[in-house]
Amino acid sequence: MRERFGRVLPWLLGVLGALAFIRLSNEIFPLILLLILPAGLLAKRLSANRRAQSRERAAQWLNRAFLGFFSLYLAVALAFLLAGLAPALAHAIPSFHDALHRAAGGVEERVEIVARNNAFDTEQLTVPGGNVEILFTNLDVGVDHNVGIYSGEAAERDAVFRGQVITGTDSITYRFRAPPPGTYLLWCDVHPFMNGKVVVTGAAGGSDDQHSSGLAGLAGRIAAASHGSPFALARTGHLVVPAGEVAANYMFSAIILVLAIVLVRARSRDRTARLLALGMVGTAAVFNAQAHVAFDVIPSPLLSSAHDTFHVVSGVAFMFGLLLFPDGQMVPRITGTARRPWIRWVARLALALVAVIVGVMFVADFHGATPGGYIAFFGIVIPAAGVISQSFRYRHADTEEERQQSRLLMWALAIPLLATLLVGGLIAAAHVLQGTPQGAADFSRTVFLIFPVLFTIIPLTLVVVLVRYPDRDWCRERHWDRPPAEPPAIDPRHRRCGVGVRASPKAPGAPGECAGVRASDIALRGARRLLARPRPVPDR
Repeated sequence: MRERFGRVLPWLLGVLGALAFIRLSNEIFPLILLLILPAGLLAKRLSANRRAQSRERAAQWLNRAFLGFFSLYLAVALAFLLAGLAPALAHAIPSFHDALHRAAGGVEERVEIVARNNAFDTEQLTVPGGNVEILFTNLDVGVDHNVGIYSGEAAERDAVFRGQVITGTDSITYRFRAPPPGTYLLWCDVHPFMNGKVVVTGAAGGSDDQHSSGLAGLAGRIAAASHGSPFALARTGHLVVPAGEVAANYMFSAIILVLAIVLVRARSRDRTARLLALGMVGTAAVFNAQAHVAFDVIPSPLLSSAHDTFHVVSGVAFMFGLLLFPDGQMVPRITGTARRPWIRWVARLALALVAVIVGVMFVADFHGATPGGYIAFFGIVIPAAGVISQSFRYRHADTEEERQQSRLLMWALAIPLLATLLVGGLIAAAHVLQGTPQGAADFSRTVFLIFPVLFTIIPLTLVVVLVRYPDRDWCRERHWDRPPAEPPAIDPRHRRCGVGVRASPKAPGAPGECAGVRASDIALRGARRLLARPRPVPDR
């Protein structure tokens, strides 16, 4: 019992540490960066003075703690993604949408408006707060009209709700969550001269699903968010994200999360793999336009802190992971000289100060707040840092295999970097030639549509390098590098596939392989065979 508790305790501490880190990351991030380098140097010095058995025990403890941290971090990312996906499903499946409203017990207030002779039948449309239905009837034969609600002035208006365009004669029912009480613009997007004003009152006719608690409140918030999310519009440029983009974004997120899990499963003890896995999880969560609707579904300060943490951690972890890849050492290595050993300490102090400055910049001017920050950091800074690091490793590589690793990763980093610059230049040139400035909403839509596709190349290449160029310390981790209690027995059923090493059942305390370990071993070995370079056939 005590031994089992000793194994679970580090995992639980990792979970609690992840929860505290997510909640307080914005406030303590510069302090974390300040303490990383001294803590690493102290841990290295203490580890060097320990015996091998003690170092192995500490490594196991830290590995379990990281797995606990990663488990909660991954669970929060999945909750963020699923909370954003639910309104998209409700928007696409009417029966699911109606079931959510029935579960919430809310009643949508209906108002009517008619378009006749290229004009609305009213100059002011009054709607209550909460869930709203607008029955729009277009009586102009063969003419397109719609109903749009905007905030701001006519010259610089921001969309709150943009209804589907219909051709007369026809009618349609718009369902959406009313914006905060106030006065807004009533607008036809096809004929701007058809306009008026919309007054949103503070009273809601039905139950307020937004603030009710329990499952009924959750169902009401999902149903309301399926009509459109003003918060997501401000962040991503989409009131309702198109179905095709939702599918593409969630495909990207699923691929990145699977790669992160594979990386942790294969190299859970390696610091570079840990950084890259954390970066992948955060990237999968934040580079998803529909996922940002989660703020309307789960209005919690913890979710907001998690979102900001995903931005910061994904950027910093990816950058340092690429700088450390693949051997976990920074390059160039400044060691000083026999006469001037202080040079090493000055360099490390400078690195710590740079890390603190970067952390303060992240907190003061958060890079994820604007799409320009996405492009600048994830599309330019991270790939550029990786290209510089890998080019240095390529020039100073000791073996041809190390050169091939660096060459492959440099190409993978250069493609998103060049594509980002090219796409950004083409978009800017197109708007200059048209003489129309690009709006923030259009730029946000472009970022969330194109950038995830480009950024998928980097994690895929990292996994390919892992599979094609296996490192002994990483691939023989866990049971492979542990001496068995007695010589292992070879299961005849596994001789041909090469995964038949198992602990002898007679060995006291020798754990046998579980089915999950064998399955992962077979998958990794099969992938390596598929990606392995063909061997030259000698001439006979």
